[in-house]
Amino acid sequence: MRLDVFDSMEWLYPDSQVRPRPRRQARMESARNARPGFQVLLTHIPEGAPISAEVSTLKRAGGGRLTGARAYHLRSVPVEENTGLHGFTEASTGKNPHVTRPAPFRVFDVLRPLSDDSHAEPGSNALLFQVKVPAGAKPGPYSGSVRVCAGDECAELPVELTVHRATVPARRNLKVCNWFSLDFMAHSHGLKLWSKAHWEMIRRYMALMIDSRQNVLWAPFQFIEAEKGDDGRWEFDFRPWERVFRECMKAGADWVGSSHEVIRKAFDAPTFFLRRLPDVPASSIEGVAYLSQFFRALRRVLERNGWLGCYLQHVGDEPVGPSVADYRILCGIVRKYLPGVPLIDGVQDSTMAGSVDIWVPLSDQYERDRAHYDAHRAAGDEIWHYTCCVPGGPWLNRLLDQPLLCPRLLHWGNYLHDLKGYLHWALNHYRWPKQDPFEQSCEGEDDRLPAGDTHVVYPGTDGPWSGMRLEAMRQGIEDYELLAQVARRDRKLADRICRKAFRGFSDYTRDVAAFRRAHRKLLEAADGAP
Repeated sequence: MRLDVFDSMEWLYPDSQVRPRPRRQARMESARNARPGFQVLLTHIPEGAPISAEVSTLKRAGGGRLTGARAYHLRSVPVEENTGLHGFTEASTGKNPHVTRPAPFRVFDVLRPLSDDSHAEPGSNALLFQVKVPAGAKPGPYSGSVRVCAGDECAELPVELTVHRATVPARRNLKVCNWFSLDFMAHSHGLKLWSKAHWEMIRRYMALMIDSRQNVLWAPFQFIEAEKGDDGRWEFDFRPWERVFRECMKAGADWVGSSHEVIRKAFDAPTFFLRRLPDVPASSIEGVAYLSQFFRALRRVLERNGWLGCYLQHVGDEPVGPSVADYRILCGIVRKYLPGVPLIDGVQDSTMAGSVDIWVPLSDQYERDRAHYDAHRAAGDEIWHYTCCVPGGPWLNRLLDQPLLCPRLLHWGNYLHDLKGYLHWALNHYRWPKQDPFEQSCEGEDDRLPAGDTHVVYPGTDGPWSGMRLEAMRQGIEDYELLAQVARRDRKLADRICRKAFRGFSDYTRDVAAFRRAHRKLLEAADGAP
């Protein structure tokens, strides 16, 4: 057996090899209330050999100990095609020189908990270890070891962790939302929709999201039943939706958003239609009659449950030039019946002044049209950013053929550009059973979605398994909190530290060592932050 220790921000692959001068010691630095980690690459072990590991208690000279380390046997997934220069895949938007390696290849993204059933897979194997650092941990150097066994061979690796005085706050100040699919939570685990087992699975997914510092959860409208009576009035059954909302709040959400009640038949179509009546224009007399009844009923539900203060309403997804006029009308209709509820959408047109309250442009579009979005902010609106199947090329996203630093640095961008949130459409939107996320990462036929766009978690044997990209996002959100702390005392210092790693969504370091130097500066600066 041969071993090598790698940073948690480096991708490992089934064909990765131990370096000529392997690292045989893990060194980490961390704020309190955080979860740093490191990886161990294993080679030259027989396929099928049992793999086990144990992390000793990390002890601090003079008193103090850290326990409860997590261990994972990483599982690889395929990258069938590379992300294109402008998003989607190279087949539709052109050759992309910014990918980590040319497709096809496999990469270790799945955090499968290490257990008694863990056995070596063909090729190289990889383990991830994470150490929980409580908010009350004593600052200082901690030391311990990890013992790794594969078959009859074992090795012990020293572990050193420097805990800084800096503390990630328990309060989550950055709004983060990954939309999720409730029915896929059933189908991908072989469960009956709304069964007791399905509700338990929903709670496990929500717990993982909250653990990753996602604080905006999702209660889609698709499960609200509607029926039109003989008198032309609509009746709505909100009970399943209300239960989802309650589960979001019980899980620890600060905000809950809901889906769109209108759709477009094509991306560049000028007219929105009712989701339930797809041939009825949403801003027609019939459409407005429906929307007025729906949103009046929704408001009564929100008032009855005391949810008005934590609710966000989407109107129509990604309005663009031809549909801007219709979209403005619909924002006015929704605001009429939900006064005071913030309206939010992913937008691709910055000229719609007076429409949404929370603008969510693509990250590259924000930078290209920053003056308009900053003007909306100056007028009192809130600005987030989002990514999806675009942007590609050098732009930060959270895809499987981009550096693992990319999803982490997305949230350094939140800090530097004063963007109050981040949105992505897909926590677990793999097209089950057509798309097995363990064996298919690109989805679609013509404009195929790029590798990993449909998900950052995986359907494990007993619940959701996190991915390396989701873990990188969590750490990026923790970094955002520390940058904000430093900025409250010294904005110029925080900006200077941030720019060592992130200067723009297409201008950032791809070098893990350079990032760690910037992160160390951040930890040191945050040690003295209020």
